[in-house]
Formats: sequence, structure tokens, C-alpha cells
Amino acid sequence: MGNGGRSIAVLLGLGLLMLANAADIGKEYRYSYTGNMKYLATEMKSQNTRMAFRSNVRMQKIDDLNFALKIENLEMATVNERTAGCPERVNLTFAGDDRLSEMVEKPFIVAGLGKQFRQFETFALDPIWSVNLKKGLASLVNIFLPESDEPVYENHVSTIYGDCDAHWNRQYQPHWTNPEAKVVNLTRMVDYDKCTKIASWMHGSLPATPCVNCESVNTHPLSFSSSVTYSLVSPTGEHKDLHLETVDGRSTIMHAPNTENGNVVKLITTQRLQLEEVKDIAEKLDIHGDREIYKTLNMDFARETGFKRPIDMKKALGIVKDWELKPSVKTTIAMMKELTALRNDEAGNQVGMFDRKDPSKILGMVIEMMSMFDYEQTEAVFDAVVKDAPADQIIQMQRTFVEVTAAAGHNAGVQFVIDKIQSGEIDTRFISSFLMGIRTGLTDYTEVALNSILNFCRSDMMNKFEQERMKCMLAYTSMVSEVCRIASYAPIYGHPDCHQQKLQNKVFDKLIPDANTAVKETAENLRTYIHMAGNLKTHKAVEFLSAIIHDEAVEHFT
Repeated sequence: MGNGGRSIAVLLGLGLLMLANAADIGKEYRYSYTGNMKYLATEMKSQNTRMAFRSNVRMQKIDDLNFALKIENLEMATVNERTAGCPERVNLTFAGDDRLSEMVEKPFIVAGLGKQFRQFETFALDPIWSVNLKKGLASLVNIFLPESDEPVYENHVSTIYGDCDAHWNRQYQPHWTNPEAKVVNLTRMVDYDKCTKIASWMHGSLPATPCVNCESVNTHPLSFSSSVTYSLVSPTGEHKDLHLETVDGRSTIMHAPNTENGNVVKLITTQRLQLEEVKDIAEKLDIHGDREIYKTLNMDFARETGFKRPIDMKKALGIVKDWELKPSVKTTIAMMKELTALRNDEAGNQVGMFDRKDPSKILGMVIEMMSMFDYEQTEAVFDAVVKDAPADQIIQMQRTFVEVTAAAGHNAGVQFVIDKIQSGEIDTRFISSFLMGIRTGLTDYTEVALNSILNFCRSDMMNKFEQERMKCMLAYTSMVSEVCRIASYAPIYGHPDCHQQKLQNKVFDKLIPDANTAVKETAENLRTYIHMAGNLKTHKAVEFLSAIIHDEAVEHFT
């Protein structure tokens, strides 16, 4: 489904909580459903995207607890700066997709106990992207409307991004044509600083120190803001006769990926749900076949989660299968060769500089494509780009391959580069750029992946390269720091041993010597140990740092 699928999952998923009494049993409510998304990047403008959708929604109230919904006639339009210089000024062309519609248009059921979300049911074979689309719509039409008349109230809601506190404002107004009718206008604001659970990968910027001499990374905290307004109408003026007329939502997410150029990303979405007609139910919406039940409306990126889950480092990331992504080896080879052709090799063994034209469009696409490959596909790219390169271009091709693969951060690519460095097929001069790349590129933190990196750091080959070995251990501790930071925000994605610092202490004992030994090593090694201790943030680390600070024989440095 590619980026379009992931984008629309985000767009459809910026909504609300539990539809209370805003429908009648035996009636079908038909809505138009439209939305627009803008993805804006301050530095990597090739990633700027505008996407829109339009569709119809059928909703049926089964009983006091259950609602059946179905998305129909879904059409999408997408444009980005890879194909258009300014997405804002391009007219969108909408088109349907039979494969997408086949899954999206299967009905789903939202259940609630009273006015509180209970569970979400869908077809068991729905791919993750389809589940997320439906969760997004369920979030949008789920309204918390207590029967009391308080104008301001709060509750805890399950949303696409997490389970968080929400603030509501209610106002009553006369109907614009019917004097007997009652209109209820609701506004909901979600406080994303007060969440008991956060959806997968929504963890903010990465604070740990990945290297000793690198400059401070320009990061920005992940921030959310959303406002959704609802208009409900009761033709009789009675609360029990309320039905949902319109929904208008606007959300903004701002995040600075941990990039060296200070790239800030903003995602702006708008949505509208408009009642078109109410009619008697002619066809009951139901789920045919096995069902999958979800207890939260949080977005998922893969079916299997958890730091300790078993993975195969040579397989593609789970998201590739779950989202039905189709990467192209042939296209990736062509793009990587074009990217290398844009490099200026005057920097010698340093990271190459780009010239002649802006390569960011190609860079973004090739990193994205590489992130979806398994080991065999990664090897096919390596063979075509590096092995078959002319002798005078091999080093430059190695540099491009390593930097792109590391930035892609996928398990198979990480393992492949490690294997090729150890076999001598990739020059050891690129170890540092590989380590920096995976520190910011790796997003799927698992015990298996981190163990592969640690084994590489402590391998016999790395013992021959002292400087690179120390950099490797520092990068590893920064990843451990991130795993334990994730555990504090979203426990199911972190290492359980982060609690009470078990994992951090284990890593400290394994990698950092006592202070008396550390101060006898080179100044560069001592500086690295200090940063490693800072990443781990344990009581042992504090004692280690304190001993270094108070050792008069040590030359203090910032």
C-alpha cells in the first residue's frame, strides 16, 4: 500500500471516542466523509506531501452497545514534491483502487459499555493499514455525551494515538429552521501530555548521545494539537432523539526527526463528516468470517510488538507484510547509482559531498525503498551497485550503499552490512558512518537486533580497531537508552528489565570498567566512557562519573 496507505491511516485517525445515543436502532445514517492532509518538512522538502480522500460512510446502530460502520466509494488523491514542485498549487485528481476498496469496504463494529469505549471488531484477515483506517473512522464518530447538562466536562479516551485525557465543551443552540428542535455543539480537545498509553512509534525525539564529538542535534519534542467540533440535532428537542449531523476536525502534529540538519516535520489534517440522508435499514451490516477484537483504538504499525519478540534478522520488517508493501530492487539499484553519480569525491575518505543538483529527492526515495527489503533483496542491490562497480568507483559505491542502508535502519540491512564489514567486502573506513546511520535510522528496537549490534562491537575484528570499537559501544548504549525511554512511555514496546534499571546496570557492568581503570586509558576512551555512562543513567553511572570528577589526576574536559 506504500506511503499513501500509511498517510491515509494517519489522516483518518485524528478523531474521537464513543458514539452514545446519537442514532436510532433500525435506521441507517449515510454520510459523506472527506479529508485533507499536508505533510511539511522544513529541510527535506522532497518529503512534502499533500493527500486527500473522499468517501461515503454507512452507520447502523445495532443495539445500545454496538454500532456497525462501512466505508464505501473511497477515492484518494496524492501529490508530493518528487513529482510536483509545489504540492499546494497542484489540483488533486481522485481515483479509486480496487485492491484497497476490497478490504476497506468490509464492515466493522464498535462496541461500548454505556458511553465508554469497549472494543473494536473487524474482519480477522484485514491488513494493518485497513484496520487503522477503520480505527480512525471509529475514533472520529465516537462521542462522549453525558446526559447531565454540564457545559464543560472531561473523560479518558482511547484515540488513534493513545489513551489520553480529553476536555469537552458543550453548547445548546436553537435549530436554524425548526423551532422545536435542539442543536448540541460539542468541542473536544485531547491532552496528549496526559496519556496512560501511547500508540506504537509515537515517542518523540531521541535524546541519548550517539557520538563523542558530534554537534548537538536539533530536535523538537513531539507535539500534538487537535480540535474536533460536533453538531448533533434532536428534531423533538429530546436528548434520546439526538443524531450526528456534522463533524469537523483539525489536527497538527509537529516532530523533529533526529537528523543532523534540524529537519522539523509538521503534519496538518482536516476532516469533515456530513450527514446526507437517513433511511430504514435495507441491508444489515455485519462481519462475515472470523473476527479480530481490539481493546483500544490506538494505531498499530505491525501485528507483533514487544522488545523481546522473536525476529529473523534476515527477513523484512513486519510492516512490509502487514501493510502489503511492494519495494522494487531494480528501481532501487537505478536510484542508488544515480545518487552516487551526484557525489563529489574530492573529500577523499570523508563522507562525499553532493553537487550539480539537489539529490534529496532521490535520497529520500532510495532510503524508503531500502527499508522494506529482506536480506536477499539487500544483497541483490549490493551486488549490482558495489560488486559490479568499476574498480575506480568501488569505494564511492560502498560509501553510498552503507550510508543509505544504515539510514534505512531495517534489520536485514543492519545484519547485511555487519556481515560484509566482517568479511572484508565493505571497507572498515565506513564503520563510523554505519554506526551513526543505524543510531538514527533504526526504529524497530528489539533484543535480537541490539544483540547483533553488541556482538559486532565486541567481535574479534572490532578489537583490531580501538576507535571504532569504542564508537560502536557508545552507539549501542544510546540505543539501550532509547529502549528504556520507550519503556517509560509505552511499556509494551520497551524492555521489561528497564524497570529498576536492571538492563542498564547489566550493560554498564559489561561495557564500562571501574573508574580507576578508565582513567588510565586514553583521553578519547575516557571521554567515550563518560558519554556511555551518561546514556545509561544508572546509580552506578552516577558513582562512576562522580569518581572521575573528583579524581585530581584526571585532566578535566568538557
